[in-house]
Amino acid sequence: LQKLLGVINWLHPLLGLDNVMLRPLFELLKGESCLTSPRSLTSAATQALPQVENAIAERQAHRVVEELPIQLYVFTVQMHPIGLIAQWNEAWKEPLHFL
Repeated sequence: LQKLLGVINWLHPLLGLDNVMLRPLFELLKGESCLTSPRSLTSAATQALPQVENAIAERQAHRVVEELPIQLYVFTVQMHPIGLIAQWNEAWKEPLHFL
């Protein structure tokens, strides 16, 4: 659970998910600190999971095309710096591909 929520926490700005929507999932970490202690999904967490799943499913990552230059984009989302590497090719249906 901790690893999954760590990945979700890292990705949430890129996926367009806010902390309010993710709060029910992170509240599952409260309580017993033992990693093997059982956890049960609350109804709010059960409702939040499909939203995370849909956000991940809608985003895509691509493989590098060695003939094209790699670009680094740095921007801030909710006061957190984010760096993304990408390639641009006008011939592609979607010219900007995040790697």
